[in-house]
Amino acid sequence: MDSEELVLLAARWEFGLIRPHDLHEVAGELLERGLDKPALIELFSLSKEAAPWEGPALFDQALRELGAPSAAELRDGRVVARLMARAILGGETPREVCQQASRYYLASGYRSADLGGFYALDDEYGSLDHGLSFSGRTEQQIDEDARTFARDLLGAGV
Repeated sequence: MDSEELVLLAARWEFGLIRPHDLHEVAGELLERGLDKPALIELFSLSKEAAPWEGPALFDQALRELGAPSAAELRDGRVVARLMARAILGGETPREVCQQASRYYLASGYRSADLGGFYALDDEYGSLDHGLSFSGRTEQQIDEDARTFARDLLGAGV
């Protein structure tokens, strides 16, 4: 698991996109990938019934063992926004990245202005009808705005 995947895993947990009932399965998937940290092993060894109750603390411990950012670092969304900006500038489809970032923004309770920029772009992508958005722009124009937003985020040291 590379560092970006680890950040997104930790963010999904922090923002509630991974639920306590999912932890047994998540631990199993991570173990299958060779991430045999003690807390993951202990989490996976819990019964599926016990995992939702005892698993959150073990999963937090496993994330620390793996070197994930802390919950406090993730809470304002800047770390995730930076990853999303890098993805766009690295050639990923801006529309798909904005859609993914929007999920984090919504799950964060609308707390992150940086993720909110992606959310606004996703909203405009979602309005495309007959090639134009609600503001009369094409998908290519929105893509360029997404790239500009990404450059601005990274240039601002987000």
